[in-house]
Amino acid sequence: MTTRKLILSAVMAIALFQTALVFAQADTPVNNDPAWVYYEKGKYEMRQKEYGNAVYYFKQALSVARIMPEAELALGEVYFYEGDYRLAEQQYLRALEQKAAFSVPDMNYTVLYHLADLYEIWLKYGKMYEVLKTIVNDDTAFNDKKYALFRTNTVTLYENKGFDKMFTYNRLEETFSTEAHGRLAWYLYRTWNFETARDYALYSVIPILTECMLEIRRDGNDYRYTTLDDFFKTALAIDRVREYLEEKKIYERIYYLALISYEIIPLRDNGRSLLRILASLPEAETIQARAAGQLQNYRREARIDTRTIEK
Repeated sequence: MTTRKLILSAVMAIALFQTALVFAQADTPVNNDPAWVYYEKGKYEMRQKEYGNAVYYFKQALSVARIMPEAELALGEVYFYEGDYRLAEQQYLRALEQKAAFSVPDMNYTVLYHLADLYEIWLKYGKMYEVLKTIVNDDTAFNDKKYALFRTNTVTLYENKGFDKMFTYNRLEETFSTEAHGRLAWYLYRTWNFETARDYALYSVIPILTECMLEIRRDGNDYRYTTLDDFFKTALAIDRVREYLEEKKIYERIYYLALISYEIIPLRDNGRSLLRILASLPEAETIQARAAGQLQNYRREARIDTRTIEK
């Protein structure tokens, strides 16, 4: 072999060795930093949309901590943003397997909501439904026997006396499951399970209005609820309350409660009443127009065929 060939072979061998070394060290910490330092560096890189760097730091964190569901979740977020849904799903499921190790126990629900978002975008609605049900199953106010009378009274008052009378007597604080109730109500409406959807819809609206009532009173306002119309006049005049209502998509939640109610004969008048309120609110924007359209000519939204979608 000529000297030139020997030199070329040596250079290639060194290059291959260096490449292998880089990959070998990818999961090996470069210094003695704690896992959380690498994790925070990864979060910073993710905010900068430097996803390759973010993955590197999250893997460094895992190589130090071995078990760190926060880093598993963050890796899932990176893969989600990059459109790799299968890898994102794997990471979210891995984070759930390690949920006992979360430094903040309720992070478990953050993972579940991320997983539900993934399945919705991926059009795997059946799986989305199961994940949201997992969240709601932990809601004692919705499932525990000691709240059975409250649940019965909520539905009975709504059916017999309407929304205003029901909300006058029945209040709920917002919890980790409130968003899941709203999304389940939408899904069950779109799969035409109206009776089942009703309770989820009520439990998605009541807590948001309850939190607004508390916020209105924090200013020393001795406000008392009378009607939903009057509530919106008061709430929308307070910037932070108006922003909270928008953030929690209250108009959409009431809209689907209205549509669900319209589909249940004893509740049809309740549905029309809620649609009229939404149709009078410019703040509801597109929901205002949709509510007005439904009042003029009601059209049931298209049914989701989950069996077809998930094939």
